[in-house]
Amino acid sequence: MSPRRLGGRRRRFQRRWLHRVGWYRNDMRRTSDRWEIGLAAVLLVALLVALPFVAYVAGRHVYRDDVRHQEWNGTHRLHIEAVLLADAVTPVAADGAGATGDTTVAAARWTAPDGAVREGTLEVISGDRAGARVGVWMDEHGNLVEAPDGVHPVGDAINTAILVVLGGVVVLLALRVLLRVLLHCRRLRIWQHEWLDVGPKWSRHR
Repeated sequence: MSPRRLGGRRRRFQRRWLHRVGWYRNDMRRTSDRWEIGLAAVLLVALLVALPFVAYVAGRHVYRDDVRHQEWNGTHRLHIEAVLLADAVTPVAADGAGATGDTTVAAARWTAPDGAVREGTLEVISGDRAGARVGVWMDEHGNLVEAPDGVHPVGDAINTAILVVLGGVVVLLALRVLLRVLLHCRRLRIWQHEWLDVGPKWSRHR
């Protein structure tokens, strides 16, 4: 294909695209039409530029929070093994009907980070025998604590970014529809005012 024909096709494509989006010179265009085109351009920039940036910032913020949370757990939470001092007897209901659950409490011994040996009761699986080792979590002072929440920095960051993008798209589409409705109502009001002036004159000359 010759360069001239290729350039002509490119220009026709550009004109067709400009006509579709409304970005072409037209003396018949109303002010509301220009407003609609300008607002559409703003929303398009927000969709293609601002929204991905906001999603990136939100995902990075979540990633950093998760990493800090993991580092804090690594410093202030310690997983150790405690040794049961007695059998974990299955509890029995008051009417003697049988076990009331799969877990129970039993006395245990463990060593704190400072080397001190401590004793207490742990929630364990019913049926564990004395001498069995049970994993527990403790803080830096040797106190028993709940297991830390599991966090996944990369996965949480990706999920956050996706939610931000989806939410942003919904908001931008809703804003687009709202702006079109408002501009359409404005066009109707302008047309009604103009018809009040032109309608009687047109009726007399019919």
